[in-house]
Amino acid sequence: MSTITLESIQNELIREILDIKNVKVLESVRKTLVHAKKEMESVSTMVAEDEESYMTKSEIMDGLSEACKDIKLMREGKLKGRPIEELLNEL
Repeated sequence: MSTITLESIQNELIREILDIKNVKVLESVRKTLVHAKKEMESVSTMVAEDEESYMTKSEIMDGLSEACKDIKLMREGKLKGRPIEELLNEL
C-alpha cells in the first residue's frame, strides 16, 4: 500500500472518529481497534514464522479443478470417498 493511500485512509478514519459524539460508540471503536491490532500482530507473526510460500492463483485453480473432478468421480461411483469422521480425526 502506498504511503499516500495509507495516510489518506488514516486521515479519513481520524475525521470519522472526531465526528462521533457518543462515548459508548467511541469505547466500542477503541475496543474493536485494539482487537484488530492484536489479531493482525498475531497473523503477521504467524506469517513471519511460516516459511512456506503462498499458492499462486493457478495453483489454487488447479487444486479446485482436481477437487471437482474427484467429486464427479465419486458421484459416478468410480472413486470412493473417505468418511468425514476420518477426515476430522486427522485434524
